[in-house]
Amino acid sequence: MITITSVVGNMRSDKKLEVAYKKLEGESKVERILLSRMEAQRSRMRKVSDVGSDIAINIENGSTLKHGDILLANENKLIVVEYEQEDVLGFRIRDELPSDQKIAVAIKLGHMIGNLHKPICTKDNMTYIPIQSESEVEIIKNNLASIIDYIDIRHTKMVFEPEEGMEHHTH
Repeated sequence: MITITSVVGNMRSDKKLEVAYKKLEGESKVERILLSRMEAQRSRMRKVSDVGSDIAINIENGSTLKHGDILLANENKLIVVEYEQEDVLGFRIRDELPSDQKIAVAIKLGHMIGNLHKPICTKDNMTYIPIQSESEVEIIKNNLASIIDYIDIRHTKMVFEPEEGMEHHTH
């Protein structure tokens, strides 16, 4: 069993780790641990990598594993965290709207999304929120009835990574 007590770094923000990842991936020496976003918030767990390595993770309480985190890096092996894709709903305000109307639509859309108390992620001019079911999509669309003609809504699956500081919402 491999025991992990800290994260080496993240290959998406550390060029040296990105280079090591590409090199070892070409040599088939990269192992992946697939986690749901919720699992990634746990500081203790036991997982099996995609090639069968038994891995015990025991990191500092309150730590969250991120997509792309490297748990082990040496010349023979690299173990990386990958998030599972999840259902999301994306929103984009249509470009053809006049500026003043875009502002009004953005405020209404932001208010509705905020009332859902969900984390957000922005990517490629879309704002995404995680969803749990198809019925939730219909409820959200109904709540957006007054602006539905001014926005594009996209239901898809993706690796959802909340914006920094937008993971939790409290009053």
